[in-house]
Amino acid sequence: HFYGRFMMQPTPGAVPPLQARLVAATLADQVGAALDTSRTARGGS
Repeated sequence: HFYGRFMMQPTPGAVPPLQARLVAATLADQVGAALDTSRTARGGS
């Protein structure tokens, strides 16, 4: 199932710092795990 997406939109020409990219990836991973846990708890497969 598709639930949404995360997108970083830096200022044109700017590169997000490594720390910002790591935080974004960590947050996306945690949301994915929470959604998986929620689906499992509801009896989904």
